[in-house]
Amino acid sequence: MTRIRTAIIGYGNLGQYLVDAIQGDPAVSAQFELIAVWNRTTDKLASLQPESLRYSGDLLHLFEKYDGMIDLVIEVCHPEIVARFGAFFLRHCDLIVGSPTAFADASVEQRIRSALAEAPAKGTRHECYLPAGALWGVEDIAKLGQQGDSIRALSVTMKKHPSAFKLKEPLRSRLIEYEQSDSQDEFVIFDGSVRELAPLAPSNVNTMACAALASGPSFGFDKTRGKIIADKRLESHVVEVELEGRGGFTLKTTRTNPARPGAVTGSATFASFLASLQRSTGHGGGFFFV
Repeated sequence: MTRIRTAIIGYGNLGQYLVDAIQGDPAVSAQFELIAVWNRTTDKLASLQPESLRYSGDLLHLFEKYDGMIDLVIEVCHPEIVARFGAFFLRHCDLIVGSPTAFADASVEQRIRSALAEAPAKGTRHECYLPAGALWGVEDIAKLGQQGDSIRALSVTMKKHPSAFKLKEPLRSRLIEYEQSDSQDEFVIFDGSVRELAPLAPSNVNTMACAALASGPSFGFDKTRGKIIADKRLESHVVEVELEGRGGFTLKTTRTNPARPGAVTGSATFASFLASLQRSTGHGGGFFFV
């Protein structure tokens, strides 16, 4: 079997986990060949071996540097990378988006979809994959979303220890006030549309972004409700999904994922992402949840 030549964009905890899997797990290395690893701060790459994998140049020159050797880019860095380079990547190869909060900006989603539509004219149908991560039942939500007005309400609630949130203002100040208080009760940091929340918590609400995307264009980021709650007692990440459909259909799921103190990504999500990676080939071009 021909291995998929892969570049990883981002060498944080998840990026390192994927590198270790590709280099050390025989089943994964039989499917993927690691070509390059890029990180916004180059000092993190100092420990990466072999040294030839380290790429610290401009991402616009990535494909020149490796001259047709990259079949797949895995973004596990930041939504800004998807916004700036996502469409560019897709004009050269397949793409796995690890930061789907980027799509809260409607212009980013449009550029990605346009890049996918352009590919057939160039003779190659590329694919954009979104790992479901902590979102249980994403394919079922997508099925309802494809039916137009089948979804009447959709909300995603995420509960974490305060140290697990990386927030922008004004949410950051609200969180700090709670952290410094004597309260041991849970604290609602935000409750509103995912479109509004995503830019304020880009590292924390990828699960919500997946739900909004899966719900389809007639529902989407503006109608999907996102709620983030800090709880000093928690030693896990809790995700609750509630959905209402036509004819009285309702769904509620709760996912509890153990997490180290301060960890943005829960322990089980790493393995889930790797499983998504192994499923992300050969779909024939387009936009897919895996």
